[in-house]
Amino acid sequence: MITFEGLHQQDWRYDQLEQMSKGFFPLVNLLGIQIMPTLIVYACLLPGFYYLVRGGGLNLGTVFGLLTIIGGTTLEMVADYQMQKFRKEREDRSLLIRRGVWTHSRHPNYLGEISVWWGVYLVMLSVYPDLWYLGMGALINTGLFLFISIPMAEKHLAGYKKDFESYQEETRMLLPIRKQKQ
Repeated sequence: MITFEGLHQQDWRYDQLEQMSKGFFPLVNLLGIQIMPTLIVYACLLPGFYYLVRGGGLNLGTVFGLLTIIGGTTLEMVADYQMQKFRKEREDRSLLIRRGVWTHSRHPNYLGEISVWWGVYLVMLSVYPDLWYLGMGALINTGLFLFISIPMAEKHLAGYKKDFESYQEETRMLLPIRKQKQ
């Protein structure tokens, strides 16, 4: 909550959705901003719920899932800290952060969140493979980021960030794998 300035602060995406949907914004708000993400998070939590209710268990797959959760949470925390520090240091709002985890991924905070939910699923799956279908929450969440959140963010950033196009060419969207120089 380092960046939370108070209840008067509103995310730019809400403003953008309100402009795009015009008179339908109350419906877009209810379904697209309030209900849909809540249901997706609920679906992401279901594997953890079933893991706990059925008594859990521990094996190598469970440890891998837990490490994925810890790694994802750590990545989110580091990305958010680096972004907050960058925002305090810069004077020009059009500058891009191109250091730390941001040199390897344009959206490391999103990658961290995606990893957390896949980790929750892997913990459950390692002990209860018969509940494989509970991975739908993590899959839908990943799709939400890949097809809605990231494209919206990139369109927004392209509108005012210097050299955003070259940043896109040089830095992967999510996975921190080096791009080949052409």
